[in-house]
Amino acid sequence: MGLYNKLFIASIVLTVIAVIVLIFALFIFQVLIKAEAKSSAVLAADNADLWGDIPGKSKVNIFRNQYFYNLKNFDQVFGNKGAAQVEEKGPYRHLELQKMINLNFTNNSEVVNYNFFKFFLPANNSVNDFTDMITTLNLVI
Repeated sequence: MGLYNKLFIASIVLTVIAVIVLIFALFIFQVLIKAEAKSSAVLAADNADLWGDIPGKSKVNIFRNQYFYNLKNFDQVFGNKGAAQVEEKGPYRHLELQKMINLNFTNNSEVVNYNFFKFFLPANNSVNDFTDMITTLNLVI
């Protein structure tokens, strides 16, 4: 056998070995990611810093946009004399911070907690002025 034949066979063998190692590495990588995701998704005391506070360790901020609708013809609507005419107000954008307090873990992996919410109004992100007067119904759900 010539030198070129040996090099050709060696390159084929090395290519096959590289493909097998790559497939095996991808399989192991996928298994490790699934295992890490599964352990992080379980609500437990040892990973409470990931889910117990928002933004917390994950540094994910939650911004909410609220829209309000002003009923312009109240007397006509409630007197059955016309259709409602509404004016959209918003969006009022605010940053929500959430903290879970008094965390208790039961034997069947349930979490009992109380949520404490804080809302901050970053004035530079809202369309409307925060001096707008808004009256809403406080519905018990």
